[in-house]
Amino acid sequence: MFLPEGTAFDNKAFFDQVLRPVAEASHPSPSHAMVDALVAAGFLKNAMQATPDKTKTGLDADSVFVAVKIDKLCLVAQRTSGREFTSSVESALKSGDCLIGNTQKIDW
Repeated sequence: MFLPEGTAFDNKAFFDQVLRPVAEASHPSPSHAMVDALVAAGFLKNAMQATPDKTKTGLDADSVFVAVKIDKLCLVAQRTSGREFTSSVESALKSGDCLIGNTQKIDW
């Protein structure tokens, strides 16, 4: 269960529990599926970032990252094109973001 008052460390096991089956399944848009699963589980959509599912040339991305910021820490998940799942708790960047590089607007 998501603990709204909990830390990223307090919520990591639940984060993994929610995302692992989604990441290991086939989805045309894995980032959308992962974000949707986290929202359904109680995580705040406005605290999330996600990388694109496709490269600029239209190919499937080798990896998709989804992150949820909780205070000054981030829960970060990676789903590879081989449907492998990993996650970690990382410090937020100085910018306040969790992910570096090109992220997509989460507006769905």
